[in-house]
Amino acid sequence: MAQPRADSAAPRAIQPGLLGLWPGVAVASVLTAAVASGLVEPWGPLLGLAAAGAVLAAIVLAVTRPLVLFGAAFLLLGFALTEPAPVDLVFALLMVVTVGAGRVAPQVPLAIRVLIGATVFVSLLSVVNAVDGRRAVEYLFVSVYLLALAIWLTWAFGNARATKYALAAYLAIGVCSSVAVVLALYAGLPGGTTLLFDPFRGKGLFQDPNVFAAFLVPIAAVTLEEIGRPRLFGWKRRYAILAFVATAAGSIVAFSRAGWLNLGIACSVVIVVSALRRGGIRPALRATGALALAGVLGFVLLSITGSLDFLSQRSQLNTYDAQRFGAQSSAFDRIGEHVFGHGPGQVETSLDISTHSLYARAAFEQGALGLLAVVLLLFATLYCALAFARADGSVHGVGSAALLGSWAGLMANSLFIDTIHWRHLYVVAALIWAGYASIRLGPPRRS
Repeated sequence: MAQPRADSAAPRAIQPGLLGLWPGVAVASVLTAAVASGLVEPWGPLLGLAAAGAVLAAIVLAVTRPLVLFGAAFLLLGFALTEPAPVDLVFALLMVVTVGAGRVAPQVPLAIRVLIGATVFVSLLSVVNAVDGRRAVEYLFVSVYLLALAIWLTWAFGNARATKYALAAYLAIGVCSSVAVVLALYAGLPGGTTLLFDPFRGKGLFQDPNVFAAFLVPIAAVTLEEIGRPRLFGWKRRYAILAFVATAAGSIVAFSRAGWLNLGIACSVVIVVSALRRGGIRPALRATGALALAGVLGFVLLSITGSLDFLSQRSQLNTYDAQRFGAQSSAFDRIGEHVFGHGPGQVETSLDISTHSLYARAAFEQGALGLLAVVLLLFATLYCALAFARADGSVHGVGSAALLGSWAGLMANSLFIDTIHWRHLYVVAALIWAGYASIRLGPPRRS
């Protein structure tokens, strides 16, 4: 089975050693002071000190137990109420420490590297046209950080233990947040209003239900492929089915139409790809059965709770859809005003409402060249996912059918939601790039 190449650096990928100590401590100390000072004013000194303590604990783990901190980062993927999110601090610490140790060796295909460079280059040029220069710089910084994170993750995923820790943590936070949201919506979970967007829609610990719904799709797809052919967790099938049903339920009760599309595409791709493989009919039937079970249980839940009318309402075009499509049309109409676009993050400054589309945002903010670079990057990644799925590869057990389905779902989701700063998009991309590199470079060498 093809795996990401694990040369002498990869098995110790997340073990930085003393070389990474001082850069990590220096940067983390500054971050600690920033977090503490930023929280004392609005939240009080106790929470400020608690935040500082958490950062200091992260420093210690980054140097002494980086694998544990890496897993914790994937738990924190489910907490994104602020920008930047806590997970960004943890990933930044790990990136600084490991880069300082001099052991980072990303596995990114050449075409992807070229397209990332082109995307960043056009984005940098577009800043000069920004109406709000500060927002442009901040928005660009986040975009570049996330691309750098994806590149770094291709190296981290070369470590089997790190990959399994990460996906186990992703699944844990996906299942827990889904169950909590369902209980908050339909069982009056104490304090559950924090997890709700309104009385009818769940959002977890995200700012928006659309992000919450999409966040659950990749791990649902991974679990669905596990039901048909266990390679990652080694669970009994009934536990995998329960985990899939839970994450699918969370995505459904967010009542995000783009999220439903995302989930439907991802699950369909997993089943179709599984069926086309040699001996894949039985795994495909198992996955189909799990999907049918999730559908039946979801229908029963919505019926018992009287939510079918709301489901029907959400399935139709609403008044604000015309505003969204109008903003997208306006973004494309103004694509020629500047060769390199209006600048990062300028949609909210220059248009009446957000475009609610990754493609429309890229067209408005980076112009025709930027849109071309983004679309080529997305489709180049899709090609890598297709090749990886055709080779029936896995990234230390993370199935290639699930990765292909997740990416196809994200691309479709991006037509209706702006996904450019979704952390899990870059996690999926990194897994795909690492997987494609593995089939190009061959099986891992023994160290």
